[in-house]
Amino acid sequence: MSQSDAVPTVTGLVPAGQDPGVVRDALVGVLGFGPVLAAHALNVRDRGVEVLVGVPAEGRVVARVAEEGLTRLDPADLVRRAEILVVEPAGDGIDTALLAGMPPGRALVLADSTGLPPPEQLPGGVDVLLVRSVADPERLRRESVDGRPPPVVAAVHRDATGHAEEVLAGYTAALGCALPGVVRTTLEHDVRARAFAGDVVHDGVRQLLETGFEVLTEQGVEPAVAYLAVVHELQEQLAAVGVSGFASAHGPDGGLHRPPLWQGQELRARLEEAWRGYRPAGGRPAEEAVPGSRAAARRAAHPLEQTGRRVRAVMGWVRA
Repeated sequence: MSQSDAVPTVTGLVPAGQDPGVVRDALVGVLGFGPVLAAHALNVRDRGVEVLVGVPAEGRVVARVAEEGLTRLDPADLVRRAEILVVEPAGDGIDTALLAGMPPGRALVLADSTGLPPPEQLPGGVDVLLVRSVADPERLRRESVDGRPPPVVAAVHRDATGHAEEVLAGYTAALGCALPGVVRTTLEHDVRARAFAGDVVHDGVRQLLETGFEVLTEQGVEPAVAYLAVVHELQEQLAAVGVSGFASAHGPDGGLHRPPLWQGQELRARLEEAWRGYRPAGGRPAEEAVPGSRAAARRAAHPLEQTGRRVRAVMGWVRA
């Protein structure tokens, strides 16, 4: 079985002690200082690894970098100097022309798997690794400081030096996320799984919620009550499922007390059909109209979303 066909497992990459190994004495650079890259920079810095931040000399971010006690470099200088360069494709983006200045033998760490350029546009002669936290950057930083770092999804996409596995193990340890475990996969699997889930599975859930809302309101249920039943209570159940699983939250049968809307094989067939027509690059068909502004999007929103905004406005604990 090839690596790409293997079932990814949750496993620790380094022995007890979570030693950063080869990364300890390496110069780590983060290209940008958005929330994700800032969390990476501060976590790695806190474990004694030298970290430089590549941002232009102008802008508010310069003050933030200085406040954290980090050293700023011009992006082009950072690309040339960093032995391990961390980028966030979906955040600050990847300037492929800038990355072309990476010397061979270095390591490029992708902090996310979305927004990637075509593989041929990544710099040659360098290791390409994926280290993506399963938590948002605020939680990654907060939980790491509190000693409960979240796990990461990790992959070696290209081993140009023969030492990519060592660098991956060391960087996940320096990030503080090797302690709970590392979900090993391939970059392709992570990209395709997340895109398919977001565009097909999650969007299917949205359609189901909207249809359920319509059925309830058409039967005379107040829109706010329908929203709370369809969305808010689902959110509460999902929170419980995230902690203890479907069986623990809803019983061994997953909470089914009547025949499901879709039998297993029927649902599988629909998803497989959707996958066959799926375009991993994302985007909408040209014939689908996309609202041109936030105000236009709100006007075009489903009544479920319009009701949700009004209900959430009176929930003081809900932060946008």
